[in-house]
Amino acid sequence: MFEWVLLFALTLKTTPGEIRDISPVIVQGFTSKERCTQAGELLARQTIVLAGRARKQQGVRNDTSEGIPSINFECLQIQK
Repeated sequence: MFEWVLLFALTLKTTPGEIRDISPVIVQGFTSKERCTQAGELLARQTIVLAGRARKQQGVRNDTSEGIPSINFECLQIQK
């Protein structure tokens, strides 16, 4: 049996040459690459919104790059 899984990773941008707080998540059970990609795009957009709220709550100014999220995702077909 095959299925598509979404590998979703959030990192925080810092100074060049550094990577902070890699937080991978796997979401299973997609029946097609298209559905997986749609979910990845939706989750990425909403994660950016939520990260913006968190930055505001912590008093981080909008005109700085401190703690800006970098979101990447990939859809992979696996055999179970």
